[in-house]
Amino acid sequence: MESKQTNVAEVAYYYPNFIWNYGDWIKNLVLFFDGVALLVPQYMKERPEEVEPALITGLRQNGLLHILEPEKVVDQKATEELAGAMTDVIASGILDELAKDETQFHALSYSRLGGYGDESLARMIFEELKTRGLAQDSKDGVSIPMHPMVRAIVLGCVLISS
Repeated sequence: MESKQTNVAEVAYYYPNFIWNYGDWIKNLVLFFDGVALLVPQYMKERPEEVEPALITGLRQNGLLHILEPEKVVDQKATEELAGAMTDVIASGILDELAKDETQFHALSYSRLGGYGDESLARMIFEELKTRGLAQDSKDGVSIPMHPMVRAIVLGCVLISS
């Protein structure tokens, strides 16, 4: 029996930010993977080139850069899965202790929270986090200040559900 071989690219997803801190990490990744994927919201689509112009250009020219747009990737189904996972985590109370420290919040694109997949579910998640002191109202209209640990959990859930 002859097996049918498919050519599926194995791409390393860079997480949790839209761009890396050290370009050397990415140079090493492309030795082991068929490329690198970044989750970049539309309003930040030019930022990778601004931060790492030479490396981004080289990756693009060689077909090694894969830009994922949360506005497209975090669809209805992904938002439902994110809401289910986040509801369980929030309801458990395990995150409540985080609200008591003076941690500086980090921005999370509203699209990554599922704002384009299902507005009402994304709003529900946001409101519950805000009530518990783990998120704040947007200052720029596109991102949400969020406790960094909660932000990491959201991004991990988005990765798994996408």
